[in-house]
Amino acid sequence: MPTPRRRRAQQAIDAVVRSAGRTLLLVSGGGKAGDEAMLEKARESMEAGATGLIFGRNVWQRDHDESLRFVSALRDILAKYPSA
Repeated sequence: MPTPRRRRAQQAIDAVVRSAGRTLLLVSGGGKAGDEAMLEKARESMEAGATGLIFGRNVWQRDHDESLRFVSALRDILAKYPSA
């Protein structure tokens, strides 16, 4: 069962995607955060219908090996949404 905070976050993302209509929507990563928080944001965004992600600082402000692992996890998520 999702927590109330997670339900609110998902509802907010859903509302933004719906309001964008046919406009392509890229979701920003915002401030640097941990892997799980960012990967959850990626999943929620793509499930809601986002076109893609802009997670620059959450990739570039990590050590090289950590960035590669993070990007690999993001690619796994994005691969599940080929129509986006």
